[in-house]
Amino acid sequence: RLHLAELNLRAGVRARQASAYDSAMQYLEVAAELLPGDPWAEIPELMWALAVETQQCAYFTGRTEEADRWIEVLLEHARSNLERSDILATRTRQYATLGRMEDSIRASIRGLALLGMEFPDQPRDEEIAEEQRRVIANLGDRRIADLVDAPLVEDPATLTAMRLLMEIFAAAFLSGSGKLFPYLVLKAVNLSLRHGNCPESAFTYAAYGMLLCGELDQPAIGYQYGKVGLAINERLDDI
Repeated sequence: RLHLAELNLRAGVRARQASAYDSAMQYLEVAAELLPGDPWAEIPELMWALAVETQQCAYFTGRTEEADRWIEVLLEHARSNLERSDILATRTRQYATLGRMEDSIRASIRGLALLGMEFPDQPRDEEIAEEQRRVIANLGDRRIADLVDAPLVEDPATLTAMRLLMEIFAAAFLSGSGKLFPYLVLKAVNLSLRHGNCPESAFTYAAYGMLLCGELDQPAIGYQYGKVGLAINERLDDI
């Protein structure tokens, strides 16, 4: 029975990758029926993989309440705060695409808190100014153009934090949540300056360039950061 469950799980994965989400759900439901009575205790790795796939396919087939329930199941069975943060990054993105901007923001803030990054829902001007000062300090003696050659991020927690910040950008921008968007961008810039580049750094520097050319009124510097974002995007081949 376990072998058949694994075969149906693999078929479900292939169907999802081919965007055949309804067929994928059928395979996954068959796989679930073949599992033992307490799969989380008896076969946790297989159950985890099945739960992740089922959550995604429930979302892709419009079963949003079911998808939400599976997120809660995954959060309950996650083995670390890093895993929980990664799951919450998925929830952040899914809520944003559903237009649930405030819920998306809350999910991201919760995930970042699990990684030790606490920040307010409505940042004040002085908090934004402090992040701007940190940008200058973290850049140090480097030229802005040199950031393209920064080492790649290897720390899993930093990668997850960058993903969470990236996922929340759209929700923060579209929700009109006061000064949250510039604050988040500055947070992400400082993470990249301290830890190096990852695919999310490309958009982060481009977004910072946009802010500098706009409300921060430093267009010359903004242009340089925008160029860095494009160069990192090309180097990492992250379209």
